[in-house]
Amino acid sequence: MRIHECPFCKGKVQFKKVECQQCGVSFEGDLYTSPLTGLSEDQQKFIELFILNSGSLKAMARILEVTYPTVRSKLNHIIDKLTTEIQKESHNHGKAE
Repeated sequence: MRIHECPFCKGKVQFKKVECQQCGVSFEGDLYTSPLTGLSEDQQKFIELFILNSGSLKAMARILEVTYPTVRSKLNHIIDKLTTEIQKESHNHGKAE
């Protein structure tokens, strides 16, 4: 399960604990998370596919069976959302991470 927001109120989540699946060691604290975690699961999967296809929008259009402008529009929407997330983070911390 990918968690990008609170399932109850849709607010932003903060990761506090990480545990190794192999040895069980865990640690807690205010952990940094990438602005990518603010994207929806579909948007994260889109970015993964984009990277795996070396950023080729043409390949993405073929794989997703949509037009090039549709892929470009989805990417632009994700860029806008990431820009907003980064600006919020920068404003909240006084500097970009």
